[in-house]
Amino acid sequence: MIAWTVRWGALVVTLCACSFRLPTEEPAGDGAGASGDGSGEPPSACVQKWLAGPTFVAPAPLAALNSAGSENDVFVTADERTLYFARGGDIFAASRAAATDDFAGATLDPTLSSDQTDTKLSLSPDALTVYINSNRPGGGDTDVWRGTRTTLGGAFAFDQMYLGVVDTATDEWDPHISADELRLYYAPSNGPGQHIAVATRADRSADFGPAEVIPELASDTTDNDPTLSGDERVIVFASNRTERGLWYATRAERSQAFGPPQQLVMINSTASDDGPHLAADGCHLYFSSSRNGSDDLYVAAVK
Repeated sequence: MIAWTVRWGALVVTLCACSFRLPTEEPAGDGAGASGDGSGEPPSACVQKWLAGPTFVAPAPLAALNSAGSENDVFVTADERTLYFARGGDIFAASRAAATDDFAGATLDPTLSSDQTDTKLSLSPDALTVYINSNRPGGGDTDVWRGTRTTLGGAFAFDQMYLGVVDTATDEWDPHISADELRLYYAPSNGPGQHIAVATRADRSADFGPAEVIPELASDTTDNDPTLSGDERVIVFASNRTERGLWYATRAERSQAFGPPQQLVMINSTASDDGPHLAADGCHLYFSSSRNGSDDLYVAAVK
């Protein structure tokens, strides 16, 4: 992720000072998109709310995870029981017994961190494959790396297998892998600013093809940090197009083009809002914000 902090003003949202707990009752729905790509399936209840134009409970800080330093590039597993984020070029993890509990304090994750700078990551639904930003030796400056393991909690073995076309002489940032691992969304630095692109492949044992910029999401400035619902009907990203804040776009089916991007005015603040992650079912949006003076983690529930 490339951080920018220039802002021109946005709607101020009143924050909850307490820690955040997920609601004990989720909106009714069939759960489409929680683990599969949702192609041909009806959208979940929360994705339907995004399609209609979402509203949110006021964002709340993840108080136990925030520090005097900067927390950014959050990722939450499909069951929302494990959360990862970047702090000081390392990957930290926090867990909770149930999705309705608070996260406990975070600890450095040695299975994901290296001696180099590691930032945004994206895990497969089974958490056995990870795609991560890193400048570790063997690649270019900043590349997308792939890590695999055979058991949960085991160490990842990292390589750039299947990423030979994706990783170029310029920087590649902000990977988000689709649930079936056939589409890699990311934000390459191959021109003025950054644009959100997607690389595709036919199966999980094939190389990803060249990046294709998603034209309906592109602007003449920096757009990055893509995150999608599990069914890929909703995309949220960070942009500098009017201020450093969060935007979203939707589509009725994965095979269609996204509609025009919309600013998340109920989420954005007068500070920098960045590094989003959308829960697989679309019900919760995690992100980083400097509204309290340094980059901290927040979450907002769709209502």
